[in-house]
Amino acid sequence: MKSFGERCKARWNLVYCDLRTEMDGGFMKISRKKSHMLLVVVVAGIFAAASACLAVLGVFIYKTAASDQSQQDLSHASEYLQKQARSCSDAGDLRIATLSGQISALVLSERKNGEDRELWIFVEDLRSASVKSGETVSAKDGKKITPLRSMDPRITGSDLLEISMRSESASAVCRVWIPGIGGGNE
Repeated sequence: MKSFGERCKARWNLVYCDLRTEMDGGFMKISRKKSHMLLVVVVAGIFAAASACLAVLGVFIYKTAASDQSQQDLSHASEYLQKQARSCSDAGDLRIATLSGQISALVLSERKNGEDRELWIFVEDLRSASVKSGETVSAKDGKKITPLRSMDPRITGSDLLEISMRSESASAVCRVWIPGIGGGNE
């Protein structure tokens, strides 16, 4: 019969040999089935992470494109307003009024074909309506120029027409210098 020490040594050798044979194939010897499952899990994880990144990137691109459209709308509105304001031959031809007591409007007086007319520019989007002087204008009159949420025209004391505008996701201030407009025209 073997002594206790010999029995422990024999068991130790048996355990040591089992560990050594399992580790011969690499870190741990993994069965083929387990390695295929691990590969599937890793590929699915990479696919899920890439899909999430693409979704976030798509949202960012959409927001950027929407913001760019708002900037283009503001730019178009600013160009239109500057062109119309600069077409005034006299500072007295430009004034600020309201439609229905609520909507700010820029009113430009002009003489066409021997007839006194007014060009009303206001926001119900950005619209302009050309009417005979003294006629009533409603918020639905005129033609649509560009999408715009709000417009606030002001005449400052330094010959400057200042128009604050807001579109869906952007805002801007358009300033037009018109000699002689400053002072009491507001």
